[in-house]
Amino acid sequence: MALFVLLNFLLTTLYLRIVMKDKLSFWMFFLYAVLWYVSLFVSTFDPFSLYHVSSYIYILLIVHIWAFIIGASFIKIPRTPTPKFLFNVDAFFSSKPIMAVMLVSIIFCWYLFFHQRFLLATAMINTGNIKVDILNLLFDGSRLQYYFYTFVCSPLEYIAMALFSYMILYKRNLKHILITLALIVPMLFIGGGRNAMKTILYFLAIVYLSQSLFLRNETNIKPIKISLKTVLYFAILLAAVLLGISYMTFLGGGFGSDFDLKTIKEVTNEVNMQLVTYSIGGFRALEYSINHANIFYGDSWSLGRATFAGLDYDLELVLHALGFDYRSINYDTVSVLQNTSISVGSDIPWNYAYTSLYFYIHDFGILGVFFIPLVLGFMVRLFVKKLSCQCFTIPMLCLVSVCFLYMHHSPFSLELTKPIAYVFIVVMLLWNRSVKWGAHNRILHHSI
Repeated sequence: MALFVLLNFLLTTLYLRIVMKDKLSFWMFFLYAVLWYVSLFVSTFDPFSLYHVSSYIYILLIVHIWAFIIGASFIKIPRTPTPKFLFNVDAFFSSKPIMAVMLVSIIFCWYLFFHQRFLLATAMINTGNIKVDILNLLFDGSRLQYYFYTFVCSPLEYIAMALFSYMILYKRNLKHILITLALIVPMLFIGGGRNAMKTILYFLAIVYLSQSLFLRNETNIKPIKISLKTVLYFAILLAAVLLGISYMTFLGGGFGSDFDLKTIKEVTNEVNMQLVTYSIGGFRALEYSINHANIFYGDSWSLGRATFAGLDYDLELVLHALGFDYRSINYDTVSVLQNTSISVGSDIPWNYAYTSLYFYIHDFGILGVFFIPLVLGFMVRLFVKKLSCQCFTIPMLCLVSVCFLYMHHSPFSLELTKPIAYVFIVVMLLWNRSVKWGAHNRILHHSI
């Protein structure tokens, strides 16, 4: 099976070389393929006493990779795209309404950061408890605070990361960098999520891969050259991310009370094991769910609601506010995964993360493994085309960066089940339309 995985990786790379001519698309989907195929390859050796995975599951996983990439290849992008460049960072930071919302969000996030530290120091809980019951523990049951954090602070964090990445790589403005960091830093620690630490790397990757588009339109920035200085900067950033992940693991409990060098070594070893386990444990969980379909999939297909569960949850919030009774599909999917503990290896308990395929199967059975990734790949490439061929704007850069993040989270779970996903997509598309409309009106005004 390892050779079969390797062969498919080589064929996928060849296919991408043929069908994706533009640099941004090729590298986005190539790195996605690398992540999946490396995970599959490592999985075939069953490390850390993980249970064996059948060939049937590996074939399903590879089919879904091909479907996602084939769906993306339906969209055509020229080798050298020339978008209308409307990327105006100064306008963003000079907007009083935006800065007012940023200020409120920064104050609120730092309050949550210190409140979380207080809870960890005084209550018999760890970050794992906070992740499971964040509403009652971190927000003291206040839905208003929870919704503000989810629907305002979280989207702003993504925007801040995109702008921070741009300014670090191309156009350094210390004042603006500090503003973005003032929001990013507390958000990285709130809720105890370690994936947030890696998010900045995905945003940096997209901004770097868009270098040719920036250089073609901005005369005051210099191309990035891979030098010793660049490698040193990246090494420092990577070390900071790894240290942050280790610290979040330490806060999860089980490593004593002092975060010293000895503890860092212990935590690092644990992180390395978890990194491998989390990358491939979901394959075992997926097979378990298929073998126990009566527990995980119910009697009928969800017909798209499971994949787009975040939108379904948003609909539930709106209908409940209007007085209607509506039950989100999350109660039958995400809640079942969270509340069902299984084993994926010797002394390795597991819940929640059954790969993105769990939701595709829940919607359309095995057919969903091909059909839904085909649609999602098409959508992602469509957003890439909007960025690189139509209008290069801040919101489209943010949206493509988040798509890249979601792609790389798919071996673990499906980010589209989160309510913030669709709010963010809709807001970015509306913002992008507003930027385009504003530019169009300015052109009309000058022509008159």
